[in-house]
Amino acid sequence: MAKPSIAKLKKKLDSVFSKWIRYSHSPDGVHVSCYTCGVTRPIKEMHNGHHISRAVSPTRHHVNNCRPQCVRCNTYLEGLQHIFAQNLRIEIGEDAYELMVEESKQPWKWDRCQLEADIAHYQALNKELGVK
Repeated sequence: MAKPSIAKLKKKLDSVFSKWIRYSHSPDGVHVSCYTCGVTRPIKEMHNGHHISRAVSPTRHHVNNCRPQCVRCNTYLEGLQHIFAQNLRIEIGEDAYELMVEESKQPWKWDRCQLEADIAHYQALNKELGVK
């Protein structure tokens, strides 16, 4: 049986990681607030917003880089990066923020074994939250 491609593994990780980000920030497992504007919506209507673009591989699945965002903020307002950054600096602290920014600049190569391990990790965390 052929192994799944790196692209398919990244897509799977995107899915399970996005669920975990949105559900882990929900107080009731049903609704979650947008990190940048504060609007509360059903989890399934929200996105996994990235402060540093998801195109930047080293921080694509970094827990400090991602927070729930509404479609308006994440898509139409391009993530409201200035507000996202301000909120992150307050939430995680300046040192953790700067470390994440430095990590985003490091060389990166996708690794099949690491992707599979990360998928299993976030599937387990989702299961703990009761998320399918």
